[in-house]
Amino acid sequence: MFRHILLATDDQQVAQKSLAATSLLAKELGSAITILRVLSPTASAAEQEKAAVDLHEVRERLAAQGVSVSTSLRDGDPAEEILAEAVLSGVDLLVMGTRGLSGLKRALLGSVTSAVIAKAPIPILLVAPDSLSLSSLETLMVPMDGSTGSKNALRVAERLAQSAGARLVLAQVVVPVSLYAYAALTEEPAAYVDPDWEQRALVEAREYVSRTAADLSAAGIRSEGVARIGDVSGALADIAQSRHADLVVMATHGRSGAARAVLGSIADEMVRESRLPILLVRQGLPV
Repeated sequence: MFRHILLATDDQQVAQKSLAATSLLAKELGSAITILRVLSPTASAAEQEKAAVDLHEVRERLAAQGVSVSTSLRDGDPAEEILAEAVLSGVDLLVMGTRGLSGLKRALLGSVTSAVIAKAPIPILLVAPDSLSLSSLETLMVPMDGSTGSKNALRVAERLAQSAGARLVLAQVVVPVSLYAYAALTEEPAAYVDPDWEQRALVEAREYVSRTAADLSAAGIRSEGVARIGDVSGALADIAQSRHADLVVMATHGRSGAARAVLGSIADEMVRESRLPILLVRQGLPV
């Protein structure tokens, strides 16, 4: 599981917690690491030399801890160079830092990370500079919505839990549907909303995650299912905190429906609200 990890950075300060998370994963899973620094094509000779020295120091520090590390220094378009290095090095996990700002493009390092997420053929671990440090892999939370994407994320989480001896928390959030929101969606002036809909959806969600957790526990992976009604990102962040999750493993795309959370639209919110590293599994990736 994750035999070779690529840590990509264009900023050493942003990369500190990403480096710590990458190092922990490498030690837990026996992974090799490639650290990539992408410079501007207009970088001066002094900037190039400093970047090379920084990479060398990091490599020596991790090597002293028994981690297999290589480094790569490139210049050019950051997204293109990151994707090219991922293919060249044959990595199976990419780690990137975020700047923790609001909005999808700003939260995920702008167009660079957005482009990488859209095209990378491997899962991506996002680590914000203000996120909690990834100091252990004891509990992994997987947001569920019944979609193919969330099932793919669960499969990745299963393999990671097996490798690290972690437990899984499967979380599903039922989104409240008010009369106003329902009418707006159906373009009807006065749509009827069954007052029992939310409770029935909550029961369905609990049954789904509990059944899935029971199947995983029977297969030897300690698992728990949790379902709530509320704002998706806020509820998921609360569940992660209450269950002491170390890492969130989630899909970048989901679909809506009864007792389902629209996961794809909240990935950036989870980076900010949970303050946890987020392992994104893009829908459609082979797992």
